[in-house]
Amino acid sequence: MSLDVYKSSAGSGKTTTLVNEYLKIALKNPHSFRHILAITFTNKAANEMKERVISVLKELSSKEIKNSHKLIDLIKYLNYDEFTLIDKSKYLLSLILNNYDDFAISTIDSFIHRIIRTFASDVSLPQNFEVVIDKSDLIPQILNGLYEKVGKDSTLTNFLLGFVMSEADEENNYDPTSRLIDFIDYQINEDGFFEIKKIDNLSLVQLNKIISALKSEINKLKSSIIEKSNEALKICADRNLKAEDFYQGNRGIYKYFNDLSEFKKADDKLFPTKTALKTITEDNWYSSKVDSHKKELIDGISEELEILFEKTKENLVSYLHLRLLFSKIYSLALIHEIRKVFFEFTDKSGKIHISEFNKRISNQISAQPVPFIYERLGRKYRYFLIDEFQDTSILQWKNLLPLIEESLSQGNKNLLVGDAKQAIYRFRNGEVELFANLPELYNRDKTNLSIESENTLKRSFNPKYLDTNYRSREQIIKFNNEFFEVVSSKLSQRTKIIYSELNQTLPPNVIEGGVVSMRFSDNKSESFEDAKLSGIKSIIKEANNKNYGMDQICILCRTKKNASQIFEYLISNQIDVISNESLLLTNSPGVRLLVAFLKLNQNPNNEVALAEFIDGFIKFSDNSLEFHTEYSELSKFKLENLDPVLSRYNVDIPTKLISAYSVFEMVEFALRSFSTSDTTDVFIQYFLDFVFENNINLDEFLILWEGKKDKIFISMPENIAAVQIMTIHKAKGLDFPIVIVDAENRAPKNTKSEYWEPINIENISDLKIGLMPLNKKLNLIGRGDVYEIEEHKSELDFLNLIYVAFTRPKHALYIIGEINSKDLFSKYLIEYLEHKNVWQQDKMGYDFGELPLNSEDSEISNGLLLNKFISEDWTKLISVAPSENIQVDLFSSKSSRAYGKLIHKVLSYIYHEYDLHTTFSNLSDLEILSSSEIDIIKDLVSKVITHPELKKYFQKGLVIKNETEILLKNGNTVRPDKVIIDKDKLTIIDYKTGEEKKEDVIQIKGYKSVFQDLNYKYVEAKLVYLNDEIKIIEL
Repeated sequence: MSLDVYKSSAGSGKTTTLVNEYLKIALKNPHSFRHILAITFTNKAANEMKERVISVLKELSSKEIKNSHKLIDLIKYLNYDEFTLIDKSKYLLSLILNNYDDFAISTIDSFIHRIIRTFASDVSLPQNFEVVIDKSDLIPQILNGLYEKVGKDSTLTNFLLGFVMSEADEENNYDPTSRLIDFIDYQINEDGFFEIKKIDNLSLVQLNKIISALKSEINKLKSSIIEKSNEALKICADRNLKAEDFYQGNRGIYKYFNDLSEFKKADDKLFPTKTALKTITEDNWYSSKVDSHKKELIDGISEELEILFEKTKENLVSYLHLRLLFSKIYSLALIHEIRKVFFEFTDKSGKIHISEFNKRISNQISAQPVPFIYERLGRKYRYFLIDEFQDTSILQWKNLLPLIEESLSQGNKNLLVGDAKQAIYRFRNGEVELFANLPELYNRDKTNLSIESENTLKRSFNPKYLDTNYRSREQIIKFNNEFFEVVSSKLSQRTKIIYSELNQTLPPNVIEGGVVSMRFSDNKSESFEDAKLSGIKSIIKEANNKNYGMDQICILCRTKKNASQIFEYLISNQIDVISNESLLLTNSPGVRLLVAFLKLNQNPNNEVALAEFIDGFIKFSDNSLEFHTEYSELSKFKLENLDPVLSRYNVDIPTKLISAYSVFEMVEFALRSFSTSDTTDVFIQYFLDFVFENNINLDEFLILWEGKKDKIFISMPENIAAVQIMTIHKAKGLDFPIVIVDAENRAPKNTKSEYWEPINIENISDLKIGLMPLNKKLNLIGRGDVYEIEEHKSELDFLNLIYVAFTRPKHALYIIGEINSKDLFSKYLIEYLEHKNVWQQDKMGYDFGELPLNSEDSEISNGLLLNKFISEDWTKLISVAPSENIQVDLFSSKSSRAYGKLIHKVLSYIYHEYDLHTTFSNLSDLEILSSSEIDIIKDLVSKVITHPELKKYFQKGLVIKNETEILLKNGNTVRPDKVIIDKDKLTIIDYKTGEEKKEDVIQIKGYKSVFQDLNYKYVEAKLVYLNDEIKIIEL
């Protein structure tokens, strides 16, 4: 048995190695491919590996095998003759293609999803649960779940207010909803999963008592500090001693006691200064001008003052510790409640976020030597190959470890591949120490189970190194070896260890040449930004002159803000550019106009939305209106509805009618009303698709949009003739002929801003764990080591980000730096140049090598362009025959079909009993029925939802689908009126008006059969006849 751990540096053929190792196992016994699980970090990497496996098998199946460096190792290991190799390769290829579901190369999330699907009941999930991939699809539901309890649950309401106020203390411009969205987003991740379990058993009442107890302890300490400080000052006053009599006067120990007695300074400013400390540590008490009499007086009280000094300092440490703990106590309480709302949402809707899978599995397998879930699963998978291990989280590793242990115990081969220098996802809970510490377990506890796990890894550990760079030209490889050696040598020990195995070797067939060029701009110059951006434009021109196409150039930035700035500059200079950030829907004036229109429909007095609407209207309609004039005119009105806005822009329709529209209808109406062209706009089209896919009410849609607007961008085809701009994180795993790097970092921040700490407070025994801010104040309370570790980890995060950027290019690396700046990135560049003795303060460019003439062809694809946007008011496209005219003949015998349709339509809007009022209010606003006609329909519908046998199907907590279309195997569709899912029971309700018919029974039996075929265990069906009396037939 062996655990092969490949330390694979950038461009060293990691994917080739994974494919070869996969085939070494599979080609020895082709049927064993079903027992191999390869785990990658992204879907793209999984698909690439699948394609490579199939491609290699096709090559090995041919009679002309290309013995490239990629296949020599594999062929040598197999040691087959030519005919055996061809036969086995053909057979394995056939098995994979004919049993593709068993071809197990996937992301870890996909793998855990399969486990969850198989063992849903074991991890307390309904069999028919729905997976939510995007957190922003879930966050509005959790936020609404919290808001629904505000005012009803006084304790939770106080927690939310406390959270809002504590956050407002730290930020100037503060939006509570936005901050709550960010907070919930972060808490959905794995961070703190193990710690949160320690407060799971606490109720809101208990947490409230803890908060009160913390406040009490803080106030006691504060009172004690003030009391002892006043005591010290009184001792001095009784002897007529003042600040100027002591060492350093108003900067010394007297000032320390005086500040504490007033207690007006910030917490960290209350601690003794260096001069105050010198009085104690160096026994230096007197001012240089004090007379001998006062010296005697000071000598007489110095011992007493020193005791008070030590006591107040000790109390200050405790006080600040509790204050730091208290600053996050409302966050702690909210984390607890968010988890509760999260579970409630899953129970009600059957929806679960993908991040929850690892948590559920961990809860199930913790402290079990051979977890029962894996006992069953382990019989299928015997070999495990894990890619990008440096970005694996602690929770993911804890879940995978039992599988690997079991495999190793059976004598099977396992493989881990990673590069600690490319660990750039710690903000997503990736933990590089898991990889760097192997074969030891990072942060291992002292249980026998953990010790045995570590011993198993040690016995099997077989480190291997992939250190040959096949990607880049010689000059780039040599530069990176030297640059990172120089920079890492001046950093922390943690970083030095990671970069100790840095140097890459050149392959035998290395392509010589290449260029590394550093271009600087003076940060103190008034034209700094222009010079920097102009420099990037010049680089692109240089590349074009050397025959490089626009699509062969990529600009990598540390932040989206930098990417957007460069994008706007290049576009304004007629350079074709493409980037995710530039393709964000929210950057489109047309989309911003539509969103502002929706916000004004929600709240006509929203002044910010009004300004956004006017700005968007002017830009989108391309007219000569002046913003300030338009805003001044419209802001005069105290808008109760949109009529003044619509009237000003010549739109003749009552606002009351618009309010009855769906969100999609509102958007299409705005487009028809405010657009001056029918030319297609790709941003608008994507936005319409987004609205259509999220068929929810206006309030829910706007919350959803706020959560997702910075993530929704247009997906563009590859090989567009344009310069690419992306963040460095997005470039992981990619390569480009020419790379321009702008990793400016003028205000370095730590990656993490808080940490979990075990709590042991005498009077607050229920609180076992606390959330603490990660800042320099920790140095004052004896936790400086915690802050230092985070600084060193963040230092490594940034250096790794640079490493990923610098190892993307094949032919040329251009680096953008600054002089006279606090930019950390430029500091590293200058350190390297100083090491080479070439740095000159007034020199703005440094070239190592020369840009080679390009001989590669660009692969440009031509897309299909849509040139016309079509939208029509659907109400004008429908003509209703007189006999079916609902308004005129609604209740006549000739229009029973129309009556039935109307009843069905009304019931389709009613999910729960509280929908009744809204539905009929909207129906009344449409003014197509008289009030008496509406009363008749409302009376009938009320009888349905209050009927003793039916009212249970209109309650909260159920999954309800009205008129949901189901595609059958034969291509036909069916649409039951109402489907209710309550745990493992599914109920179908179909409404009928008129006489009972045999066809009605046949129809609903068909519906029932469809759902039974979908593996629902308990399916019941009810026909509900809506006449003078409601009759229910159960089938």
